Amino acid sequence: MKYQGDVSQAAIETELVAIVSRLLALEPAKIPVSSALQGGDIPFDSLGIAEFMMEVEEAFDMEVSETAHAEMFPGRPPTIASLAEVIVALKKK
Repeated sequence: MKYQGDVSQAAIETELVAIVSRLLALEPAKIPVSSALQGGDIPFDSLGIAEFMMEVEEAFDMEVSETAHAEMFPGRPPTIASLAEVIVALKKK
């Protein structure tokens, strides 16, 4: 399903939370946007994170590389909030 909504930080975060919720069968209210996508409150393993990123790329109809995140947030693990920032920046290009 392609994302058709607003390209604001909050709207993208909401969509990312919805994807996590669907993949992990978690209540959206229990998914903090500040949590690391691996090793935090979101229990993705390496296969799960790959599936999540495929869903994200499909939803936003764009490629989101690890390099883009690493360039914007050197040394920081990806969180929902930081991934949303990357998507907003890529959408504005």
